[in-house]
Amino acid sequence: GALALKGIPEPTPAYRVVGVGTAVSRFEATHKETLLTPLVGRELEIAMLLERWQQARDGEGQVALLSGEPGIGKSRIVRGFIEQTAGERQRRLRFQCSPYHRNSSLYPVIATFIPTPPESEPGLWFIGFSG
Repeated sequence: GALALKGIPEPTPAYRVVGVGTAVSRFEATHKETLLTPLVGRELEIAMLLERWQQARDGEGQVALLSGEPGIGKSRIVRGFIEQTAGERQRRLRFQCSPYHRNSSLYPVIATFIPTPPESEPGLWFIGFSG
């Protein structure tokens, strides 16, 4: 329900956390219950990802970076690629940027591979990157 909060003239909706979500991305969370329309006009992008996937399967290391302005369909392209490779053995790593870490484009990678130093040992950690 709505709560009366000090300094805010109108009642404000309140929510209760009831558990951990299972969505692996904002896109999945938003579109979990909805049927998506067919992916149209992205054949070149999907083909490029499938080509890189095949090269990786052949033993040639690959990295694909999909970037662009919000709302142009990056997540939808990834979902289309995942659908086309669903029956194949794979290990998937998914990184998404956050508006809270705009000044650190590598934040999703760093947060995944480098653990947060325990509070009991703050001086024992050194993490360095060089370019």
